Amino acid sequence: MTIPPTPDTAPPLYGLVLAGGDSSRMGSDKSARCFHERPQVRHCFELLSGFCERVFVSVRPEHRDKEVLEGLPLILDASDLRGPIAGVASAMRGHPETAWLVLACDMPLVGVGLLAELVEQRDHARAATAFLGGDGAPEPLCAVYEPRLGTAIDLKLHSGGHRGLRRLLSEEDATLLPTPDHDVLESANTQEDLATANTRLRAFKEQGIL
Repeated sequence: MTIPPTPDTAPPLYGLVLAGGDSSRMGSDKSARCFHERPQVRHCFELLSGFCERVFVSVRPEHRDKEVLEGLPLILDASDLRGPIAGVASAMRGHPETAWLVLACDMPLVGVGLLAELVEQRDHARAATAFLGGDGAPEPLCAVYEPRLGTAIDLKLHSGGHRGLRRLLSEEDATLLPTPDHDVLESANTQEDLATANTRLRAFKEQGIL
């Protein structure tokens, strides 16, 4: 029997790589892009494995047989939802007493240091812990979601409310951390983003940032 966490006991932390999108703006599968000498989905999986008891990859059902996902434990997105909230909601429904360290596979500049800071600053008494992005809004695609946020997500969805994780983090009792240096939370969603990310990665490695 699973013992519910007390206020002084943090729920177990699982990892979730968000890899469920169509990559329509990129024109090719973002999860298979190699920024760190291996497909990005596998790089993110290994990053999260350093902090979490178990790690899963979130994908849409029609993408489950992609070669790049072979051998990785999957959580299939709920068919009634679209976007990142589908992955987060599906994971939290399947493991309702678990917290989730979530990382989107299109964020190639996120490294061990940033995840370590996020986990260290995690407040399991709050609904979530996330960084503020460069636009001053919470960044939902590199964040820790506590179990009670799953209830808030389902309440919003069942009431016909909005389906955006960023807005949810703004409305719920989340710990919001200062915006990281060097714009490391930037996503690579287009070919132009891809070129910029590769240039910045080379510079970061030369400077010892990553």
